[in-house]
Amino acid sequence: MEKPMQIEKIKIQLPIPITRFAMSVGIDPGTVNLGIAIIEGNLDKPYAILYQIKMERSNDPIERIKLVQEVMTSCVYWYSSPMVATIEGSAFSANYRQTELAEIRTSIALWCIQKGFPTKIVNPLTIRKHVLSNAKLKPHEVWTDLKDVPDAAQALCCAYLPML
Repeated sequence: MEKPMQIEKIKIQLPIPITRFAMSVGIDPGTVNLGIAIIEGNLDKPYAILYQIKMERSNDPIERIKLVQEVMTSCVYWYSSPMVATIEGSAFSANYRQTELAEIRTSIALWCIQKGFPTKIVNPLTIRKHVLSNAKLKPHEVWTDLKDVPDAAQALCCAYLPML
């Protein structure tokens, strides 16, 4: 990888109508693949900006923390009040680098808190059950046009949580 990160940006109309509006950011943290979704616009014409990010994984935790802070600043470079943030929490699986993910999640949470965003970390099954009405469904399976950007789709699911 030439750069420490590659960012794919996609603008979409919302797949689920919202019942209230506040700018919302959802984040699916990852050590290599990360998704960010921002619900923008207004109640009449809301839309989402999705980011599917691929990061170069460093063995140095400080470098990982600095890189994810740079990613957040690159993708969420403007905001207005009210802006709320939902970060996908741990899935409690031994298959992933949970310590590294905890560092990434904490770095993202601190970034959001420093910007003044009310911030929550929520279990992915809780997010999916509330947004998709079924915890077993994955967003990129429901929103098939987002199948190639699964982390961004999960981030969109996170961004929806405070809107429904």
